[in-house]
Amino acid sequence: MRIVEVLVPATAGGTSIYWTPQTGPHEVHGAIRDLWAGMGWENSFLHYPTSDETGSDSQRVSHFQGGHIFTWSPAQGASAQRGGRIDDSQ
Repeated sequence: MRIVEVLVPATAGGTSIYWTPQTGPHEVHGAIRDLWAGMGWENSFLHYPTSDETGSDSQRVSHFQGGHIFTWSPAQGASAQRGGRIDDSQ
């Protein structure tokens, strides 16, 4: 499997863009990126991102092959969820 990681300069807030043939290109940044990094990146149960970050300023989510990382507010930080589906329509 071919994997490409593009690191965007720190001036962009520390964004990573991951691409695999199975998932396509997806950006990961901010508190979501920080948590994913702390979990071991793609070596964690989440594996690779399957979506870009979506949501509002206070509620953000990124979907991964093995689950999701979401933030409910900048002050609360990010949380990971294994599998399943969360409501990111708000």
